Amino acid sequence: MAGFVTLDIRKEHRADIGLIAVSENMQGRHVGTKLMEACEHVAYQNHKTLIGVVTQSDNTTAMKFYAGKNYKVIKISHVYHYWNL
Repeated sequence: MAGFVTLDIRKEHRADIGLIAVSENMQGRHVGTKLMEACEHVAYQNHKTLIGVVTQSDNTTAMKFYAGKNYKVIKISHVYHYWNL
């Protein structure tokens, strides 16, 4: 498998990318770009005006990838996990 992406189109005006991944041996071959273009096409076909994607700010590879596709940071959230061991 070269890669995969999940796209949620249930919101009224926005599609959300949940996961996107490219196999290590396929990176640098524009697989991620093709997956993003497919999401944009599906979103457009479903009359969505925005596409949201969430990643961790320290994931610099993902941040650069999305910025290179003209995606903008519109919100920064901190999520903390509480483990009751």
